Amino acid sequence: MGAIDTTYTFTATDTITSTKMNNIIDETTITSDAISGTTLEVTGTGKLKVRAQGITSNELATGAVTTTAITAGSVTPTKLSTNGPSWTSTATGGVFGVPQSGVELGTGTVSNFGCFVDFHSAATPTDFECRVVRDGGANGNFNVINTGTGAISLSSAGGVTFGSANMPTPAGNAPIYGCRAWGVVNIATSRPVVSGANIASVSKIDTEHTQVNFSTAMQTGYAVSGCVLNDANLEFATYDHQTTGFKIRHSTEGPGRFVQFMVIH
Repeated sequence: MGAIDTTYTFTATDTITSTKMNNIIDETTITSDAISGTTLEVTGTGKLKVRAQGITSNELATGAVTTTAITAGSVTPTKLSTNGPSWTSTATGGVFGVPQSGVELGTGTVSNFGCFVDFHSAATPTDFECRVVRDGGANGNFNVINTGTGAISLSSAGGVTFGSANMPTPAGNAPIYGCRAWGVVNIATSRPVVSGANIASVSKIDTEHTQVNFSTAMQTGYAVSGCVLNDANLEFATYDHQTTGFKIRHSTEGPGRFVQFMVIH
């Protein structure tokens, strides 16, 4: 069968008339022999149509589909693949949902770079109002940045865990000021540091005075609280508060005596 079926066969004695020619044109149908490839198919009435899923990337030129070629609102969740993203639309904006159990950013990268998620919630557009960002590299920092004056809140009935230590949810709304440095110093002759944090060094000034130096400098206006252990006099005072360190006046040095202190700001 040819690609065209005229639905009429002339005999040797037939006379070609305008009526017969018009009928041939009106009644001609397409046969399956006219199809090459899998893009098109013939309907039951002999007409051509695009086969379901017949248009693939092979039929589209590179860059043929552009944003201007897609009608606004024509791509809906039902047009996406099974389990693909979905969204709802309201007068004040849409909500985007992902039914998969995880979202990965930056997979397949061949070089280090930061990944981030930006939040935009202000009526006046800015770069971002809040950003969650992971700096590049295996050991990059993880940052939560809020550009406004609002607080970053953590709330959980079970408290918040840092590493393996749990910090219970505090009662009330009074602010919490963290310890910025602390130490336990043996006030023997050599002034060894028994334990501590953010302490670069401790040195003896004389038998009743000790110099403490921070690893990371403090801001001005910090406070120091402390005491002397294993001494009946319990004399303890601090002075000469500098951003790099401070001095302690304490009981006379001696075996088994310790100074412990905490720096807050």
